[in-house]
Amino acid sequence: MKLIQELTNAYDANAVAVYTQDNKILGYAPNFYSQAIYSLLEKYGLLCTCYVS
Repeated sequence: MKLIQELTNAYDANAVAVYTQDNKILGYAPNFYSQAIYSLLEKYGLLCTCYVS
């Protein structure tokens, strides 16, 4: 999975989209987590790749 900030999201200034490895959108991180995730992505990079087993 990839976590990508959506800088132009009209509904949530801290929106973080969740994508598959082949760039299909799965959805968004829940709003109550999005600010923390967004901040981590800001601090450590604009793209975060996660692996789920």
